[in-house]
Amino acid sequence: MSMAKRGRVIAAGLLTGAFAAAAWAGAIQFGPVDKALGDAPVALAVSIGDRVVGVIQATDPAVLGWFDTQDWRDDAVQNDLAGAVTDMRCIEAAGDSSDPILLVGGSAVSLVHVDGSTAPATLGFESAFGLDGDTVAALAWDADREIAYGADDAGSRVHWIPVTGAGGAVDTEAGWPLVIPDLTPIDLTMVDADTLLVIGNDADTPKAALVDVSTSPPTWQELELPAVSGAAVAVDSDPDAALGWILLADGTLIELVGESVGDDDDSVGDDDDSAGDDDDSAGDDDDSAGDDDDSAMGARADSWTTRIVTTNGPSPATDLVQVGGLVHVLGEAVVDSIDLATGESVASFALTSPGSAIAASSASDGLVYVALRGTGQISILSAGPFVDITDVSTTALSSTAASIDVTFTAGDGIEEGTCTWNLVLDGTITLQGTLLEATGDAILGEATTITVPGTELIAGNHRVFVVCTDADGDRGRASFPYYMGDLSAPADFAVQPADARVLVSWTDADDENVDHYVVHFSDSEFAVGTTPTSTTTDGNTASGFSVALPTTLGATVSTEVSPLANDTTYWFAVAAVDADGAEGPRTQVLSATPGVTGGVAAITGDPGCSCNTSSPTPGPRGVALLLALGLPLFALARRRPRGIR
Repeated sequence: MSMAKRGRVIAAGLLTGAFAAAAWAGAIQFGPVDKALGDAPVALAVSIGDRVVGVIQATDPAVLGWFDTQDWRDDAVQNDLAGAVTDMRCIEAAGDSSDPILLVGGSAVSLVHVDGSTAPATLGFESAFGLDGDTVAALAWDADREIAYGADDAGSRVHWIPVTGAGGAVDTEAGWPLVIPDLTPIDLTMVDADTLLVIGNDADTPKAALVDVSTSPPTWQELELPAVSGAAVAVDSDPDAALGWILLADGTLIELVGESVGDDDDSVGDDDDSAGDDDDSAGDDDDSAGDDDDSAMGARADSWTTRIVTTNGPSPATDLVQVGGLVHVLGEAVVDSIDLATGESVASFALTSPGSAIAASSASDGLVYVALRGTGQISILSAGPFVDITDVSTTALSSTAASIDVTFTAGDGIEEGTCTWNLVLDGTITLQGTLLEATGDAILGEATTITVPGTELIAGNHRVFVVCTDADGDRGRASFPYYMGDLSAPADFAVQPADARVLVSWTDADDENVDHYVVHFSDSEFAVGTTPTSTTTDGNTASGFSVALPTTLGATVSTEVSPLANDTTYWFAVAAVDADGAEGPRTQVLSATPGVTGGVAAITGDPGCSCNTSSPTPGPRGVALLLALGLPLFALARRRPRGIR
C-alpha cells in the first residue's frame, strides 16, 4: 500500500469518531532522542495512563525529577520531597487510571499523586512513612489489594506497605516483615494475583522465591532456577497472564510461566474440569491461565516453570522492561529488544551514554525510556517516529480568521522514508480526540512546517496533537496548546530582582473577562507555546501559580516569587485567565537574576537584572513603576469582589 493511500485510509477511519489508540508493533525502530533531566538518574517509572515519567536522581539531596509527556518542550521538574525521603533508591507506578500514583522508596516511602487534569500535570505529595529504619531499594505494586511491597537489600527483608485501601498495620508481629534465608533481595514484582516474585543473590549466585501474599503470615517457597552463573539484577512481569522475567548480569533472560489446573473453585460447579461446565457463559473466558472470572482478582497459578529465553542479551545487563511480547534489555550503553517467542534480538540501539534504568509506557503509547547516568538525560526510543515540535508561530488567536504555523521534525534522521501527519484537536497522549482535515507527508529527519487553520479550531484553551504515522503503522506524537478568545496580554509587565527573590508586576486590565492572573517562571528560557513547570528552591511554589485581581480596577498587580537561587537567571511571563479557566496570551518573557546586588541598584546599572533586551523602552509610567518596585514589597492584593464588575 502506498503512503498516500495509507494516509487516506487512516484519515477516513478517524473521521468516523475518536482517534482510537491501536497497539504499536512494539519493536524499537526510532531513537534515541535525549531530553535534559538533571544529575545522577538511577531509577524511573511511567505513571499509569502514560502521562508522567518520574526519575529518581541520586543527588545531594536526592530529588524526584519528572516530565509531562503531553508536551516534551516543557522543562523537567525537580522535587526534593521536602526532605521526607532521603537516600532515594527506587520508584514504582501504582494506583489506577482514576488516581495514578508514583511510589518513591528510600529511607521512607512517599506517595505522589499524578493529576493529569491540568496542563501541565501536577503532582501531589503525601506524608512519607518509614519502615523501622530500613531502606527500601525496590518496590512492587499489588493492584488487587492496593498495597505495595518493598525490598530492603541491607537488612535482607521484604516489607508489606499499605497504600490506598488496605487495612492493618505495617510490619505486624503476625505478618511482616518477611526474611527469606540466604537471599538478599534486590528486586520484586507481582507475577499473579497472589504471588510475589522476589529475586536476589546468595553471594554471587542468583536466587528467587515465590511468596504467597494471600496468607497471613505469608508463606514462601524457593524458585528453582535453570543452571546459570550470572548474578540477578532485575525482574519484570505480566501478572494478568501469570508471567515473569528475571534478568541476570551476564545477559541471561529467564522466563517464569504460571500454570493452572482450571478454575480456583470460587463458584460451585465451575471447576473447568468437568463436562458439566459450560465454558461458554459470559464472564468465563477460559482463555487466560488461572483466571477464574468469578472474582475481582486476576490470574492465579497452581504451579510454576522456568525456561531460559536467551543467554545472549547485552552484558553487563542492568535492567529490563516487558511490553507487547518483547523484553527490552538495558546493557551498559545499549538497548536490545528481545522477542519472547524466539529469544532473538529484533532491534538494538546504541545509547549516547551508559544507562542506569529502563521503563516503558503502555503498548498503546509505544515509548521506551532510559535514564542516562552519564549525561543526566532521559533517552526516548519508540516504534513510531518521535515527533519534535521546534517552533509554533503563535498560541494566541483572536478569531478563526487567524492560523498557526507549526514546524516539527519526525524521526531521528537514521531511518529513511516518510510518515503521514494528521492533526488531532483536544487529543490525549493515546490520541483520542477530534481529527482535523489537514494531512500530508513528512520526510523523516527533516523539518516540516504546516499551517493549522483557525477555522477548524474552537474558542478557549485547547491543545493540538501532531501525529505522524510511518509505513508500519506506528505513530509518534507531540502537542502544543493554543488560546482563542478576547483576553489580552497584561500591560506594563516588569520584573525586579532582589536577594533570593524577584518581584513581578503588571497593570490590571480592568476587563470583566479576567478572573485572575497566572505567573510562569523558569530557570531556563522558555518560548511561546511552552509551559514551564519549575518550582521555587523550597518546592512550595510551582510555575503557573495564580494571582488574584486587585481591589482597585486597573491598579498595579504584583507578587513576589521566592525563595530563588541567587546568581541564577530566571525567566518570567504573565497571562490573564477567564472564569472558565482559559488562559489568554502571555506577556513577553523577561529575565531577572536574584542576588545581593538586586533591587534599586540593578536599575542604576549594577548586576542583578538581565531583562529581555527586545522589550519596548518603558515610558514615564514604566519608569515610575520600576522606581516603585525598589521600595519595600507590598502584600499580594486581595481578590476583587465580583459584585463590583
